[in-house]
Amino acid sequence: MQGQAIFYFCSFSTADKAGHKFGENSQEYTDAIHLDDLWTGIIIAKLKELKIYDKTMVYVSVDHGFDEGKKAHSYAPYVFLATNDRKVIRCGVREDVAPTVLKRFGMDLSKIEPHLDGIPLDEPAPERKAPAAKPIPHDRAIQGL
Repeated sequence: MQGQAIFYFCSFSTADKAGHKFGENSQEYTDAIHLDDLWTGIIIAKLKELKIYDKTMVYVSVDHGFDEGKKAHSYAPYVFLATNDRKVIRCGVREDVAPTVLKRFGMDLSKIEPHLDGIPLDEPAPERKAPAAKPIPHDRAIQGL
């Protein structure tokens, strides 16, 4: 990026909370997703109104969802990322989002300690394998805290 960069981050947790409480097929979960979409649209409309959208890289990362008909997920490293960043060339996993954004803002990823696990989404995809052991379901992991 050239010139002064502004970083703004927001996280919508409404859909995740509704999904864990009411389930993947619930009206509450659907309504929460629609609310997140509404607010994303409001933010983008404001960037356009201020005439800074074309100078702003927008990254929208959304949750991985739930197992069909359930209130939890058994293994969900994948997230969805929508962006207007034309350098992004592939899909990835959750750990790829931070290095992608940091690299685009000019950070030297090799100098970050501890080393980030993810690979920026403007680089070719690495080979990844699912973990050997089945992770603890999210609802049981939270209860263990």
